[in-house]
Amino acid sequence: MAIRLISPERLARLLTGRRLASPVEERPVSGAKLTDLDEVRLSKYFRSRFSDWRAPEDWRSVLVDHKLAVMTDQQVYPSYLGVLLFSEQPDAFIAGAYVDLALYRHHSADGNTADTQRIAGPIPEQIAQALAWLRISPLNPVVSVKNGDGRRDFPTYSDFALQEAVVNAIAHRDYEIRGSQVIVRMFPDRIEIQNPGALHNTLTVENLYAGCHPMRRNQLLAGFLRSFKSEVSGSSYMEACGEGFLNLVRASESLSGRRPLIEQIGDATKLTIFAARHDIDQERL
Repeated sequence: MAIRLISPERLARLLTGRRLASPVEERPVSGAKLTDLDEVRLSKYFRSRFSDWRAPEDWRSVLVDHKLAVMTDQQVYPSYLGVLLFSEQPDAFIAGAYVDLALYRHHSADGNTADTQRIAGPIPEQIAQALAWLRISPLNPVVSVKNGDGRRDFPTYSDFALQEAVVNAIAHRDYEIRGSQVIVRMFPDRIEIQNPGALHNTLTVENLYAGCHPMRRNQLLAGFLRSFKSEVSGSSYMEACGEGFLNLVRASESLSGRRPLIEQIGDATKLTIFAARHDIDQERL
């Protein structure tokens, strides 16, 4: 059998093609330096995972081993994963790596906003701040009723469902779509959460409602988020069993009587969660 020799030029092209085929979270970020990763945040993360953690004198091998950096041309650069999790301002290097929030007093996005905010910073902090904004919104009241049996609260949205929705939008968005951000819109009757990127791979809306185990974009990022705890629930931002979406559906539907709606809009995915409408007088009977 004849052996075909590959020229050095062709070999280089093949290796380059393999690197480009790697998930975006593992690729180096243009213009970023290792010093753009915050050592305080890095140390806090590693101490939470490893009880005997000691900060290294040279972070390079640690970061490369954990996919937070990548070595190329004998130099070490932060990866998308590293910048998204541990840089002070990810959107300085990755256009659109932030969340826009908008509150509307009316039932449509008519430009008449009562409040708008832009949340930047590392992804765990984006999640925490977005959830805090949703919880304190005047459009997310908790109605309380007191009777002979004590006090009963009637929430407008499930805290778990909101957390799952926000985490999924930020963690599973397509970071290759530059300049498009996660958008959270709050209306009197619903919350819409839209993220760049269609459902990953061959996953369909019907698959999600059927309980299909998700094929996650940004698997490494999802893994890291299992080590970050939510102040709302006390649990990890990302669970490992793959039941998060179905639990979101159940929790939301039990309050509003309406199943959350997923829509594919071009290269974006939008999730709508409907507000509860409690008839308090009826509940008192």
